Amino acid sequence: MISREHFRALYFVAVILLVVEQGSSQDPNKCNTEILPHKNKVVVSWTINVAKLTPDSYSGICFGKVHSDVLDTILCWNKTSKAFFFEHHDESLFSWCKSNKLRRPQATENRDGSVTVSVEMSSTSHVGVTVFWDVLWAEKMHNRAIDEMLYCTYTAESSGCGTTVHETVGGTKTKPGAWPWQVSLKHRYWGHLCGGSVIGPRWILTAAHCFDAYGHENFTVVAGEHHLKTTDGSEQEISIERLFKHPKYNTSSIRNYDMAILKLDRTLQYNDHVSPVCLPETDFASGTKCFVTGWGTIGNSSKRRHKVLKQAKLPLVSRITCKRRYKDWHSLGYKVTKRMRCAGYPKGGVDACHSDSGGPLACESNRKWHLLGVVSWGAGCRQDGGYGVYADVFKLEKWIRRTMRDF
Repeated sequence: MISREHFRALYFVAVILLVVEQGSSQDPNKCNTEILPHKNKVVVSWTINVAKLTPDSYSGICFGKVHSDVLDTILCWNKTSKAFFFEHHDESLFSWCKSNKLRRPQATENRDGSVTVSVEMSSTSHVGVTVFWDVLWAEKMHNRAIDEMLYCTYTAESSGCGTTVHETVGGTKTKPGAWPWQVSLKHRYWGHLCGGSVIGPRWILTAAHCFDAYGHENFTVVAGEHHLKTTDGSEQEISIERLFKHPKYNTSSIRNYDMAILKLDRTLQYNDHVSPVCLPETDFASGTKCFVTGWGTIGNSSKRRHKVLKQAKLPLVSRITCKRRYKDWHSLGYKVTKRMRCAGYPKGGVDACHSDSGGPLACESNRKWHLLGVVSWGAGCRQDGGYGVYADVFKLEKWIRRTMRDF
């Protein structure tokens, strides 16, 4: 890894979603991305005009990634030899390069003296990747007015997130593949215990309380599941490599920050039955009709789970209305906080139930489904005024992306 002291360039930060129009123009000192959907690739590039920044000579331009605020240089373009070379790096960096399928590094010297450098990487391997380009100076630093680096922070999110092969139908029945981000958290002895959502090829979002009684090593994640008691042929069962509970889980009230991220020990294969849900970029208004899905128990007192994945259509409820409903629960340690959102009907009748915990509350916008909530708690199942309470994905979205970026 090349030390930070060897780099000097203009500081620039750009947050770019990989839903930008393909073939965007190259602007000086601006990070650009170009989606290659037929290859599931994204080209990350930068046009750097060093002459406009400083008259000092430089020896090359390097590319790298940011991990927990540590800069790891991966490859460099040498100005003299006009060739790329890979820096010596550790096993974790090698794994990152392999999983992102880093390839086709290119550098073009333009007539105005600028250099356009690019590298092709997988658009589905990570969510929340931060990369950087840096100028490597040939001489010692003297009176540098420019002392920061060029960063490119982008969300490497599959452009196909939030899509399904089936249109949503009324009622509680679902078709195989109707909710391809829904997963089952399967205990080694007790079978299905919680739900979860695919948010990346190796990432699942679920509820932290699903792991209050059992460690993650006791579970596997089953994606592409539809009927719990039969083999559908679309299932992918994978072990959990790491569990990340929100660091503030259960502070100030029971089930506060009730969110956990699971990193799988291998990559899911996306298809019509397994694909990610989108993380929300904007909030959704109260009254928006959304869907909660899961294999939860049939009723409040029942221990029997639904064998086939079920769905329920629910409107989002304002936090004020929900807090008023649960004001008497404060003495029990429950309180509707800013990290929670609610959904349901004043007269009940439709709700998530036991074993739906961790599952998705998804809302549609612009023909894409976005994950707004994670099933957390409530006043029983389907009771009068017993709105379901969900961990708020929009409020905790930064923690989700940061965790996926750093690990």
